[in-house]
Amino acid sequence: MEILFLIIGLALGAAIVFLFFKGKQNANVDTSVFDKKIMELEMAGAVMQTQFNHAVAESQRVNSEQKHTREQHALELKLIREQAAEELHREREKLNAELAALRKELNESNITIAKARETFKAQEEKHSIWKGEMETVHKKYTTEFENIANKILDKKTKK
Repeated sequence: MEILFLIIGLALGAAIVFLFFKGKQNANVDTSVFDKKIMELEMAGAVMQTQFNHAVAESQRVNSEQKHTREQHALELKLIREQAAEELHREREKLNAELAALRKELNESNITIAKARETFKAQEEKHSIWKGEMETVHKKYTTEFENIANKILDKKTKK
C-alpha cells in the first residue's frame, strides 16, 4: 500500500508539475496577448489624444472666430448707431430750422394781422364819421328840398 501511495503521489506530483509548466507556458502566451491588447489600447489612446487635441484646437479656432465675429458685429452696430445718431442730428437741425422759419412767418403774419386790424379799425371810424356826415348832409338837403318845395308850392298857390 505504501507503494500504491507512492505511485499515486508521484502521479499527482507529475500532474501538478505538468499543469504548472503548462500554466506557465500559457501565461507567457497570455502575456503576449495582453501586451498586444495593451499596445492596441495605447495606440487607440494616442489616436484619441490626437483627436482630442484637434478638437480642442478646433474649439479654440471656432471660439476665436466667434469672438472676431462678435467684435466685428459690435463694430458694425456701433457704426450703424453712429450713422443713425448723425442722421437724427441732421434731421433735428433741419426740423429746428423749419420750426424757426415757421415761427418767423407766424410772427410776421401776426404783425400783418395786427396792422390790418388797426387799418380796418381806422377805416371803420372814418366810415362811421363819413356816414354821420352823410346823414347830416342828407337831412340838410332834405330840409332844404322841403323848404324849396314849400316855397314853390306857396308861390303857386298864391298865383
